[in-house]
Amino acid sequence: ICEGNSINLFSAGNAVVQDTAKYIAFQENFNGSINAWRKINESIGGTPENAAWNIKPDNYKHYYNGYADKNIRFSDRTSFMYVSSNLQSNTTTGSKGITRSTLESPVFSTAGMTTAKLSLNTAYLYAGNITEAYSAIRIEISKNGTDWAKLYERRNQYQNTWTTSTSLLNDWNSGLYKPILLEIPLDDYVNESQLQVRFVYETEFRSSSLSFWAIDDVKIHTEFIPDRITWSSEPVGFSSNLLNPDAFVPTETTSYRVVRMNEFGCTSTEQIAVSVNESSASFTDLSVCS
Repeated sequence: ICEGNSINLFSAGNAVVQDTAKYIAFQENFNGSINAWRKINESIGGTPENAAWNIKPDNYKHYYNGYADKNIRFSDRTSFMYVSSNLQSNTTTGSKGITRSTLESPVFSTAGMTTAKLSLNTAYLYAGNITEAYSAIRIEISKNGTDWAKLYERRNQYQNTWTTSTSLLNDWNSGLYKPILLEIPLDDYVNESQLQVRFVYETEFRSSSLSFWAIDDVKIHTEFIPDRITWSSEPVGFSSNLLNPDAFVPTETTSYRVVRMNEFGCTSTEQIAVSVNESSASFTDLSVCS
């Protein structure tokens, strides 16, 4: 190149293909059959069969006698899992009852993972004539399908009152229940082969309830580890960790070396020499490279 001109360095290829299965232990988007999941409904009072977890279509309207009729929409605009004590209680005459409905995942393994986390999109609402004793949503995990440990819990804040969170009240005003992303560390459960998670919805209502819980895109995964890129030069003076470094102007003839290393420590190396030629001014004022 002529002295004073810039160059762009590029690197590509020779990367180990990432094994998706290594990073995702389990995932479910509830867009098809969920026969591998177990639904346990131990609700009593009202119409208990209406308190089972079920798939609902995109933009499903959570209905409560005209009071809180809002649609639920997840970012992927597809179906999701939903449970509600509202459907169990009688929204017109009122009825006492206890909702306890559980959605239990199939067995999955985190073998080979050094870190892990559970992520899901979720929307939940506590509102109605309900009591503190049973008003909760919980996420639990088990190593054997028998003994369960609590990963996450959200409880109603007040007894016997019509309550909800500020964020969902704002969503009411917008006419839509908007789910949020929930992430829970699972580092204590790596290298386990018989794991399960379950979602427990409990509400005790004295006359009526408009509570619900909706979940979607459940995933147990570890962080993706990108390849490490290292640029160096001879003579020394240039370095970068970018795949394709920003354009720059070399000041002398230089050899550039890039090393790409994957998570397993395997490397590939490429090298290129760039000659910088001095320019001289002629009587025509044109820059000429010799």
